[in-house]
Amino acid sequence: MTTIPTRRLYTGWFLAIDDEHEHAVTDEEFSRTRAGGGLPEAVCGHAVSIASCMSPPGPHCHRCERYLAARETFPDLATRLDPGRHVHRKPSLLRRLFRAG
Repeated sequence: MTTIPTRRLYTGWFLAIDDEHEHAVTDEEFSRTRAGGGLPEAVCGHAVSIASCMSPPGPHCHRCERYLAARETFPDLATRLDPGRHVHRKPSLLRRLFRAG
């Protein structure tokens, strides 16, 4: 099985006017909407109406945080698509001492 390399994801956090949460928007998505118009879409799928940069920061969106954490935890595409496939580590000392049999 070959692994498909993924490129690094660069994001910025932007405060949304409608829900007053900061959402993670990729650099590519932000530049695409700046050039073509429209609202940028956060990694959680929320269309972000960006608030003024002078407004105080809000709490981070939990869905965006979970997405970014999952992306860091499973760095390659094959692992993200099949999270059940993972490398088993050696059993702990206590488990080896007290195993049945």
